[in-house]
Amino acid sequence: MKKLAKILSTIGAISLAASIVPYYVRKDEETGTFEIGGLLWSLKKTPGEEKDNYTVELLPFKNGKAADGEEVPDAQEVIEEIADAAQDAGEKAADLAEELKETVEEKAEEAKEAVEETIKTIEEKLNPEA
Repeated sequence: MKKLAKILSTIGAISLAASIVPYYVRKDEETGTFEIGGLLWSLKKTPGEEKDNYTVELLPFKNGKAADGEEVPDAQEVIEEIADAAQDAGEKAADLAEELKETVEEKAEEAKEAVEETIKTIEEKLNPEA
């Protein structure tokens, strides 16, 4: 039980560190904007006329956009795209399997005919009277 508690506390500590530790820093030289962010937060400093403005955001995803302005895809759309891609891949795989089957059948028939011709030639050489 102590090992499980130790494992769970370790996982908790790692999760906490992953959400707190910053993983990006951006600086815009033109505007003087400085931004630093972690998984669950972001801090943005914009220069003002009298003093700098600071903005802190927790869970920086709002209205389908991430803190950096990129669109956050809708989960349903992503699932539908994956399903469509999987269906297309399945259809292509079925077509390729059918082509492969036909090719194998053709080659097998050619090999069978070649073996029969070889057997016939050998029989003729072994039994020249026939």
